[in-house]
Amino acid sequence: MKTKFAILLVPLLFNCGIQLFAQKHSFGIQIGTGISTISLTNSANISKSEKLNSPLFSYSLNVSISNQGKGKSGFSIEPGYIQKGGIQQNDQANQNDNILIKFHYAQLPCSFDWHINEKVKISVGPEFDLLLNSIYLDNNFEISGLAGIQFNAGEGVSLGIRISHGLTSVSEVTYTDVNGMPVSTGKEYNQYLHFLFRFDL
Repeated sequence: MKTKFAILLVPLLFNCGIQLFAQKHSFGIQIGTGISTISLTNSANISKSEKLNSPLFSYSLNVSISNQGKGKSGFSIEPGYIQKGGIQQNDQANQNDNILIKFHYAQLPCSFDWHINEKVKISVGPEFDLLLNSIYLDNNFEISGLAGIQFNAGEGVSLGIRISHGLTSVSEVTYTDVNGMPVSTGKEYNQYLHFLFRFDL
């Protein structure tokens, strides 16, 4: 647990250091909404009707802290909350048999920004997530990779889009045949697509 908190502390300290030398600072509230799914590895080893995953409505709420240096580069951190997960379809013919899998995380996206101009910036970086709800997973601490683009719409409002995919798995699954015998194993990874709305404070 101490290692996990240390990992979360490093980008916060890094951001504090950058603020000392940054030329521009901005603070805001950021709302994200979109879809999330659970990506399965080795899923080709099971039949399509046995286990399907559909997108789940996903949302996030973050404090956004951005810093820009003398040039076009910058750094941002966005501590907050996000819901991830997916819908497990055990039977396509029976929607009542669907299982909604919801993961609630304390989220810390960290991005290296490149400001193309005064209106547009591209961001890439890691995302650190700590599971908050009691759903049992093999790994309650997740590291993801993210990429996105943001457009300054004026009047302190920015619009953007972001994709993220887990670099560490949340759990390991065992695939079975029709007789219930194990045939292989796979891993589950979170991924999401969000539309972002940022309001400067």
